[in-house]
Amino acid sequence: MGIGKRIKDALGQRGMWAWFNNLSAEKKGDLGAFPLHGRVFVHAGHDAHTLRLTWKLGDLNLGMAVSSDPHEASIQGHIRLPGISLYLTGESYPLLGKLTGFVGHREARVAIHDGAVWWTTPLADPDLGKSNEPWYVRGCFDLLDFFLGEKTTDKQLLIDHVPVTIPLDGQEYKGTCTTHLFSVRRPRWMSETHVVSELAFNAEEGKGIPIPGKGESAHDIEEDAILRYSCEAATPMDAVRELVTHVQSLRHRRGGTGWRPASAPSASPVSPLN
Repeated sequence: MGIGKRIKDALGQRGMWAWFNNLSAEKKGDLGAFPLHGRVFVHAGHDAHTLRLTWKLGDLNLGMAVSSDPHEASIQGHIRLPGISLYLTGESYPLLGKLTGFVGHREARVAIHDGAVWWTTPLADPDLGKSNEPWYVRGCFDLLDFFLGEKTTDKQLLIDHVPVTIPLDGQEYKGTCTTHLFSVRRPRWMSETHVVSELAFNAEEGKGIPIPGKGESAHDIEEDAILRYSCEAATPMDAVRELVTHVQSLRHRRGGTGWRPASAPSASPVSPLN
């Protein structure tokens, strides 16, 4: 008997198993992608002790947090430094059930991202934000507003509900495209302009561009659909190209090569817009 088989059998007898997710590969649709974003999950013992480690490389965030969840008997901690983020979660009713039950659902967090300092104290309810909550319980301080001045955004309509057709799956999906020019200004900084187009489909009838569900929970394993999509695009044609690329990426990542919606003609190839 090989050593690998003996280790596997020994772990199985003790109720231990583990798996690894290459989240970078799932996002890119490339199974050989280097795991800049990944997760290791270990389950041990018949009392269901679990440990999960998640990492993400390349982010330029800064922060740390610790939280308690009595419903899952879990404690989670994470630290984010420029270049690396680590998240560690432990779940165990025998070991953590009494502790998390006493502490309750609480979180302590401080982070710097998106040009602001954010904080949450254990006095805050993690599931409910309150408009009259004191600033020291939970809040943020916008560094960009403080140093560069408060941001203002002007919105100008350029194209109003132009009909578009999306050629996919051997059929045509019809919708509309609306395009706006956004001008962003700060008193002590250069102004920025962005041309953003939004594609919309028949939301009332639920007819959009079919995509696979995420498959993370029981409610999202069935076929899903995109009813609205926004991107930086100056023309409806550019927006349609962006949408087709996005749809094909989602289909490949979630459904694998060759995924097709139930409504597609069986012999029709996918027709990307060139």
